[in-house]
Amino acid sequence: QLTQSIPYVKQDGSIGSYYPDFFLKLSNTDRWVIETKGAESLNDPRKRDRLKVWCEDATRSQGINWRSLYVRQEIWNNIQTPETFHDLTNLLDISI
Repeated sequence: QLTQSIPYVKQDGSIGSYYPDFFLKLSNTDRWVIETKGAESLNDPRKRDRLKVWCEDATRSQGINWRSLYVRQEIWNNIQTPETFHDLTNLLDISI
């Protein structure tokens, strides 16, 4: 079952709900959680760290490979627009 929000601990110690931008299922059944980001807030590093742990936990509990991808706006602006997810991971030098 796919979760749409991921709980995390905010900078002030309270619990927040993090809603990633995209969930992607590849033809090989691998799943990716993708976050794009322009301006960054104090909580964003905490969300990224929590997302990594969430992917590790989901991989173990579901037996499906979950991975995360975080793309900053300035990086996106400096690459040629990819036609496929595979093209994007190649441009970012990420193996899938």
